[in-house]
Amino acid sequence: MGITGAQLTTLMVHLGWLSILLLTGKLIRARVRALQRLFLPASILGGFLGLLLGPYVLGATGFQLIPGEMLTTWGALPGILINIVFACLFLGFAIPKPATIWREGGPQL
Repeated sequence: MGITGAQLTTLMVHLGWLSILLLTGKLIRARVRALQRLFLPASILGGFLGLLLGPYVLGATGFQLIPGEMLTTWGALPGILINIVFACLFLGFAIPKPATIWREGGPQL
């Protein structure tokens, strides 16, 4: 079972929309001083914008820019992308000697 060109194109379009929402959240945060003082991250602002443009808020009125199909793709991404976070977590740290591991972790057993 392979990935077709249409599936790859769909994935790239969906990731492009996520990138646009994140960039828009960054621009909003850079321009609005009150949001900077609240320490709201750009991802939260982009997420609220995506919520407004999706099927749950504007979609209820009949006008939506983000289709529901995109949400199913986005729903599968966190489970995959968290692997990248954990894989990079200890980059740059030296692996301790077994004696050090036993001395510090032994009491936990």
